[in-house]
Amino acid sequence: MDELENLPIDKIFTKIATTFSNWTTLNKNNYEKEGGGAFEIFTTAQDD
Repeated sequence: MDELENLPIDKIFTKIATTFSNWTTLNKNNYEKEGGGAFEIFTTAQDD
């Protein structure tokens, strides 16, 4: 079986926080925008 690549999760979360800085951050995984719109980020660790 091929091995999965490790992703730079912290860098990804930083980029998302910067890109959506004008949205309301409920926590690092949940964002809302006044007037409509919301998204949630879900991640899981891969097993070794």
